[in-house]
Amino acid sequence: MSATLSEASAELGIPAQAGVSKARAGYILFILCLISALNYYDRFLIGILVEDLKRDLALSDAQVGLLSGLAFALVYSIASIPVASYADRGFRVRVLGGAAAIWSVMTGMCGMATGFWTMLFARFGVGIGESGGAPTTHAIVAETFSDKWRATALAAIGVAGAIGTSAAFVGGGYIAQHHGWRWAFFAAAIPGVILALIFALTVRESRRASISAANPVLPARAALGVLLRRPAYVWICAGVSVFSIGAFGSSAWTPAYLMRYFGRDAATVGLDYSAIIGPAAIIAVFAGGFLADWLGRKDARAPYWFLAISLFASIPLNIVQLTTENYDTALAMVWPSALIGSLWISPTYAIVQALSGSKLRAIGAAFFMLCVNLVGQSIGPLLVGAMSDHFSAAYGNLGLRYALLISTTSFVAGGVAFLMAARTARADMAAAASL
Repeated sequence: MSATLSEASAELGIPAQAGVSKARAGYILFILCLISALNYYDRFLIGILVEDLKRDLALSDAQVGLLSGLAFALVYSIASIPVASYADRGFRVRVLGGAAAIWSVMTGMCGMATGFWTMLFARFGVGIGESGGAPTTHAIVAETFSDKWRATALAAIGVAGAIGTSAAFVGGGYIAQHHGWRWAFFAAAIPGVILALIFALTVRESRRASISAANPVLPARAALGVLLRRPAYVWICAGVSVFSIGAFGSSAWTPAYLMRYFGRDAATVGLDYSAIIGPAAIIAVFAGGFLADWLGRKDARAPYWFLAISLFASIPLNIVQLTTENYDTALAMVWPSALIGSLWISPTYAIVQALSGSKLRAIGAAFFMLCVNLVGQSIGPLLVGAMSDHFSAAYGNLGLRYALLISTTSFVAGGVAFLMAARTARADMAAAASL
């Protein structure tokens, strides 16, 4: 009966799952977008504050890379699987509301840091909170919207994240310039706590999640065993993880590179960089979601091919961006680089949900995020920072340029992994749907 209702809804152009009104689906998506925007704002705020933190807390580039990446990603990765397993037992709303409150409070604590170690522990706290963020958000979206519209709905979440990232550069840079970097962290914390309370009080668990909670739930180890027997899922996790080494390294260090190499201040770079990367990422996330839905209706493997092509195409654009001697040219090249380099976001999120199936949505997303963050976000900023320290000893401000150029090689491995995933995509998606 539910399958019939879902099919009828799709034919009528109704994006929501059966039993979910369009008004309720719209409200859930709206508030999830706000939470996602704050999630990414808090996560990437540190990127525009690098030079201030280095000066006031006497940090090296490697230490900044550790704070930007590993300090967040390590605890995020450790906590994400048990948190997602709990969420999949029918407590997704509870988990997301609590997670948003925790990461917001810990972002405020970053503003109270007095040195490397106190900032490190505050970033640990942000990572613990955000471990319940994106995986649970994706699971709630998947339970709210039908599979024909899922990538588009997840694209809206991705766009919100892009807006949050862009706002972090603009807002964080402006506040740091006029009121100090500590107030940039404090100002980020307050809205998150308020939104967490609103979400917890106004959103209820979906009927599908409640029904699943009444049935036996696979333990985390068994659930991961099921997912890891699907080759396409493994290749997607591996591909995005390796590619993210370069992607996270670039996002963490490009603003600092523009400030350091071209002699601009945080407010100028924050405004210029976000004015370009924000719209580019928004267009890419929406376009990627729409194209993934459209291509997927024609051939289940097509979104995977699309992902590979987008990664390969972004490589020469990144090289031009990092080798020009003109600030305006470097900024201009950020646009196509960010546009093509961000097309993977929505399709990948939707693919992970399709390969996980209804009973393993949060844990499937969590393990994917674990791989991405433990490899990409942990290694990327730290590796670029360490390489920058090494090369800067001999080449000065060019050291960071060389480090960023080397990190783009990870895009090649990511694209190859997406092509490998396409080989078993049809069979693995069918297996997930039958569970």
